[in-house]
Amino acid sequence: MSLADGFLVGLCQGEIVATVMFGYDGHRGSVNYLAVTPSHQNRGLARELMQVVEARLACHECPKINLMIRQSNLQAERVYQAIDYVRDPVVVMSNRLVRGD
Repeated sequence: MSLADGFLVGLCQGEIVATVMFGYDGHRGSVNYLAVTPSHQNRGLARELMQVVEARLACHECPKINLMIRQSNLQAERVYQAIDYVRDPVVVMSNRLVRGD
């Protein structure tokens, strides 16, 4: 899957109001940076974008999609729970290469 295949933009009257970046490594799909502008939230745009992501990944026989959200982002967690995503018992580890963010 090329990078161009892994980026969706939602438009409203020519204005970008939603975006999502996703990919597939041959083992798991991943979703990064799903965002909907505050003025367009609660209209089902996140759900629609995720339906397209899921359909595109399913075409590649992707068995599962992983995504990460900050524990403090309860609104995002509720959005994903509403479309049948669940918490997995995993630990996410990282190594910050650029300090100060």
